[in-house]
Amino acid sequence: MASRDVRIARTAAAQHCSRAVAAAQVDKADEARRRFVRQNFDADLDDPHAYDLVLNTDRLSARAAAEVVIAALRQRVREPVAAAPVVTA
Repeated sequence: MASRDVRIARTAAAQHCSRAVAAAQVDKADEARRRFVRQNFDADLDDPHAYDLVLNTDRLSARAAAEVVIAALRQRVREPVAAAPVVTA
C-alpha cells in the first residue's frame, strides 16, 4: 500500500501525465479494485484482518518490500501456522 499522493506521483511519472490525470486514474483503479474484491470475495478491501502482511511503500523501497515478503514466506514455510481449533456447541 501507499498513500494516495505517492500513488498519484508514481502514476504521473510512469504515465508521463499531469497529476490531475494521474489522480483520476488512481481513483478509478481504487474503485475498480474495491468493487472486484466486494463482488468476488464478499470482503472489505480495508479490513486489516484480511491480510497477513501489509507494507507501506511510502516508507519502503520496492527492493526492501520484496525482501520483507520473502522473509515472511520463508518463515511461514519453516513454521506453518496451525489451523484454529474447531469449536462445537
